[in-house]
Amino acid sequence: MFLIIFDEKLQRDVIIAMDKDNALIKKMYESVKEWIETIYLKDYDLPAKFASKVFIGDFWDFAMEVRVPAALFQILIDILKVPLWVSWADMELGSDIIRLVILYSSSSKVSGIPGKVVVAQFSDDDRVIKMTDPKSNKKTAISTLFGGVAILYTIKTKYMKEKVNVNEILEKYNKKVSEIINEIEKSEEESALTDLETEFTQGGSEING
Repeated sequence: MFLIIFDEKLQRDVIIAMDKDNALIKKMYESVKEWIETIYLKDYDLPAKFASKVFIGDFWDFAMEVRVPAALFQILIDILKVPLWVSWADMELGSDIIRLVILYSSSSKVSGIPGKVVVAQFSDDDRVIKMTDPKSNKKTAISTLFGGVAILYTIKTKYMKEKVNVNEILEKYNKKVSEIINEIEKSEEESALTDLETEFTQGGSEING
């Protein structure tokens, strides 16, 4: 339920890739997970500002604070140059709200709904689930974010037939995420200085008056 791949062949190829190239996929997954933790722990407003920066631009919306995993996946997709784009949704499961990351295809089309081809969806809380091989019925236990990264890796290597230099990809990925965070922090510093200058200018006018 929390990791759905809407194509049986792709699902099997992802399972094969997770078995064959587990260490490479794990390396990318660990980077995504570390950035999620860093962004949520670094500053109270950073999650909303970070996700907004990725999906909206300079305007930020506090409601975007829960979309950091989706934003980090969008950046990884851009770095890997796979023909996908990210969206999100919330699913009610009893008293719980499950946040979903949705991967759409940007290369396939359905008549009247260009680009709206759902490739996969998974929960962003990194819960452990079991994937079943459609042919052998063998079950593989993985976390949902690991599965999400495995989907990107499989599309890049199996379907696009391009090798993934994980170290090079992660160097670009970490640099991009860091740049976004630095831009946000720099903007906040400039805003604080502007507010301080305004306060002193107004205060000085009152004194002089």
